[in-house]
Amino acid sequence: MNKKSYKVRTKNKTVTLTDKEFIAAGGQGAVFKKGDLAYKIYHNPKKVIPEAKIMELTELKHDNILAPIEPLYDYGKNVPIGFTMKYIKEVEFLCQIFTRNFRDAKGINPSDIAELVIQMQKTLQYIHSRGVLVVDYNEMNFLLDKMIKTVFHIDVDSWKTKNFPAVAIMDSIRDRKEKPGVFTELTDWFSWAVVTFQMYIGIHPYKGRIDGYKPSEWLKRMNDNMSVFESGVKLPPACQDFSVIPKKHLEWYKAVFKKGERSIPPFPDDFLVGAAVIRTVVSKGDFIVKCILELNESIKNLFYFNGKQYALTRKGLYYNNDKIIKFKNSMKSVLIGMCEVFNEDPLILYHKNNRVDFYDLKENLISSIEAEDMMGYNKALYTINSGQLIQNTFEKLGRIIHKTKVISSITNSYQTFCGVTFLNDFMKCRLVIPFEIDSCVNINIKELDNHRIINAKYDKSVCISISEFESKYYKTVILFNELHSSYELIQVKVDFHSVNFIVLPNKLCLDVDLEKLSLFKNLKMKKEIKNIPFDNSMRLYNQNMQVMFVNESKLYSVTMK
Repeated sequence: MNKKSYKVRTKNKTVTLTDKEFIAAGGQGAVFKKGDLAYKIYHNPKKVIPEAKIMELTELKHDNILAPIEPLYDYGKNVPIGFTMKYIKEVEFLCQIFTRNFRDAKGINPSDIAELVIQMQKTLQYIHSRGVLVVDYNEMNFLLDKMIKTVFHIDVDSWKTKNFPAVAIMDSIRDRKEKPGVFTELTDWFSWAVVTFQMYIGIHPYKGRIDGYKPSEWLKRMNDNMSVFESGVKLPPACQDFSVIPKKHLEWYKAVFKKGERSIPPFPDDFLVGAAVIRTVVSKGDFIVKCILELNESIKNLFYFNGKQYALTRKGLYYNNDKIIKFKNSMKSVLIGMCEVFNEDPLILYHKNNRVDFYDLKENLISSIEAEDMMGYNKALYTINSGQLIQNTFEKLGRIIHKTKVISSITNSYQTFCGVTFLNDFMKCRLVIPFEIDSCVNINIKELDNHRIINAKYDKSVCISISEFESKYYKTVILFNELHSSYELIQVKVDFHSVNFIVLPNKLCLDVDLEKLSLFKNLKMKKEIKNIPFDNSMRLYNQNMQVMFVNESKLYSVTMK
């Protein structure tokens, strides 16, 4: 990491910020954490918003709004360089909630979505009551807390205040009924409608397929007011049914997106909404599917150890059809997984309060380790603590021995996903990949520098990520060489979706996006299949060469005809 430090002051104190306090960076500036405060420092002092605007924004006193607290000044030159704000840890990007995979993993039901939407509705009312407009009310300007109970409003410095204009607006949430550059409370409510509709249904209200428009022409559909409520529109299978929207919100969305009305949305009378639709699975196209496991609970994850299959649900752990462990704790507060003991039954693990506890299948405590975060790969567990990535493995020598090994350093600004940790190293994106037991690479992927990583996965030399850069989503597919010292890469603009792929022992990668399945061993030769029996929200798995996918409480095998 390049060593950088800033000596800054507020009106009452002087603070030195170093790489140890660095937590994030974006197009505008870098963010540091010290105590319970975040310090935003602009890359270019000339682009710092005026001190008078900072003072206007400090008047926003709301728990859900990360507004400026006070201006920051360069200690030597005594010029404004940023501002302080409240620090929030362990957050998720709001757009994650658009996908069924994320909702299933977090145990989020339609009523939970309605509560978040109403919370955002009340917060926007408060913002307007203070004479402020959000303007660029796009999904990347919001964060969710760890428990998915609070929506935090960020990038407040771009908002329109009494004496200062807005900076920009993403085209996907811009109201076509108003002239470009003209913003009102009603244009804010239109943007709110676009974002919250995606929270309920999982798709932008002007996307899906409709005769007369190409899939890429959704901005033209916004201009023509041709929304999902037009007859004949086909939505991706992973979308929710309209019945999950509270009735008053649904009627208001129809008035806004179909009839072109503009108004302040009503609050629902209650939170009674429809249940998520259970999708049916049948053989189709070139594929034959067969149900090979059905439980009474939704399957959250699958593990394979010593030829045995274990299924994880929110309430317990199954071996085949038998529940062998019943969880005492809610999975909303306890993350859980499994790791291998060579030639023995695997261990089950809990992550809570910055600690991982390892238990055997008889629920006897075997070992513990401090851990801020964790991820599984190679049938081992990798924990992060005090700037170190630690490999945790187990073997039985009379008793089970817990072996640990530090395999990489980790910066303060990191994100863990399946098999890979992403580091934000002062605007440079680095991937930390434990590609084999005792082998780890820490490599810069320059094509992802300055991107905000939203979702990712690594498996057998393949890493796929979804990121955001300059208000657009990108899918990046990386293929590494055997030693992971070099790579080839494809990066394309996409609609936001979950990362969902597997790599078979013969190195064939199966990657499913919103509409198709891609098969490839190298990036120059890809086969695409559209008529598939599963969608992006049905997680792919494999045991050796057997391809499988999960739909709610059922596990299916899939083979080619």
